[in-house]
Amino acid sequence: MSADLAGLIRERHAAILKRWEELVRNAAIARSLAPPALFDSMPEFLDRIAHTVERGEVGDSPECQEAALEHAQQRLELGYELGQLIAEYGALRIAILDELHAAADHIPLRAWRPLIHTIELAVGDVMHRFSRSRDRKLRALERISTEVLGAPSFDTLLEHVVSMLIDVVPEVDEVTILLRDGERLRARATRGLESEIATGFSLAIGEGFSGTIAATREPLLIRDPGGDPLVRSPALRGLGLKVLYGVPLLDAQDLVGVAHMGSKTAYDFQQEDLLLFRALSNRATVVIASRRTAERQQEMATLREHFMGVLAHDLRSPINSIVGSAELLLRRGQLPEADRRAVARIAQSAERMGRLVSDVLDFARARLGGGIPVSQAWIDLGELARAACEEAEAANPGHRIELRATLRSRVWCDPDRVSQLLSNLLTNAVKHGARGTPVTVVVDEADEAVVLSVHNQGPPIPPELLPHVFEAFRQDPSARTRGRGLGLGLYVAKAIALAHGGAIEARSDLETGTTFVVTLPPRPPPTSAPD
Repeated sequence: MSADLAGLIRERHAAILKRWEELVRNAAIARSLAPPALFDSMPEFLDRIAHTVERGEVGDSPECQEAALEHAQQRLELGYELGQLIAEYGALRIAILDELHAAADHIPLRAWRPLIHTIELAVGDVMHRFSRSRDRKLRALERISTEVLGAPSFDTLLEHVVSMLIDVVPEVDEVTILLRDGERLRARATRGLESEIATGFSLAIGEGFSGTIAATREPLLIRDPGGDPLVRSPALRGLGLKVLYGVPLLDAQDLVGVAHMGSKTAYDFQQEDLLLFRALSNRATVVIASRRTAERQQEMATLREHFMGVLAHDLRSPINSIVGSAELLLRRGQLPEADRRAVARIAQSAERMGRLVSDVLDFARARLGGGIPVSQAWIDLGELARAACEEAEAANPGHRIELRATLRSRVWCDPDRVSQLLSNLLTNAVKHGARGTPVTVVVDEADEAVVLSVHNQGPPIPPELLPHVFEAFRQDPSARTRGRGLGLGLYVAKAIALAHGGAIEARSDLETGTTFVVTLPPRPPPTSAPD
């Protein structure tokens, strides 16, 4: 009779699974799963139930428990709670009874006992192990959130991942992470194979144990790795491991690396340990890939800024030479008028190049050195502003610049840097201001602070651009002079204001025009006093 019942299960196999799907699709967590993810190991579990029933066994069935546990671990990875998993196994029992009841009315009740008991024992064992695995996973995920995500460096992050993996799986003596470097894998973090890190061990993708995992992108378990020709690492072969298991570290479709674990005492790993190792490795891979990308971007940004700083520094000498030579020719006064105008243009262009180079150098200092250095002294800010306005008028014929300086006290600041700040703001105002309208500079006091503002009429800064005007390489895409300059002038102006302990803001609308307001606090050293 048991054989008849087993035969019916096999005969009605597809119908049972279809009925089961109808029942479990009612749960919100299962509605969005594609069929392969929904069914997972359930068809195999049903096959093993039929096999157990056919043998007429009443008791534990390791093969049923293994299939049920594999399904449970997959549900654990998907975020199922224990009650949701119990409901799925309950739905399987209902689906079997629904599909077999009418066709099995001739089978006596005692023949059903192995079927019901097999399901109950398998599910009971799974519930216990699922709950234990879930607790271990939650503790490990908490460590990912605290230790791993908070790691101060990439190498420390990898060490935390290794520590987490070796702690969550019992009887593990070795855990190693190898990361992809082009077409090779390099050992980067380990517990048990420190010599590989010291020697810079690497192997090609497709080569050896880890290379095979990387090439196939599938987990791999081997027993007696010390005698297996697939294991190429002398250090790994010499550990005396009885079992070795590795998984690919995949970020979507990208291969990040390989993680493997080994035991000197266990001849095999429990299925739940393999699945848990794989699940946690997958979760850690997301963190590793994200941090690695961020650090590479930071490295590239630092390299670019360092290169820009070195290039700008090296350009200053030839530019200074051009300016000096042009000014020398102009002072001699022996050039024909046409040649004189040409030399003057050379001098003006070289001076503009010099200002651009200075902006680049200041940008590199601000980004790499933590800020622009200043050398402060007591100065008359009104006179400094007057000189900056006259210089800007001379450099921009046809543009009028008006100064209103009501400040009477002297200010503690770096005169060269504040002149540079004003020059950058005036250049910006002339560039974007409406022709025929003046640029206005105001130097005043307000709330025990020095206030310096530069205003121009003209089209306002677009609202979506206004919050970003002080970012490096930002330019107004609608400006009639777009494409000129590097977009560093306002960035450097802000850096200078911050270096003085001050602030800068931009205000812009159609009615009042555009105003940049710089606030400099009177913050002299205790021993300093104005002359």
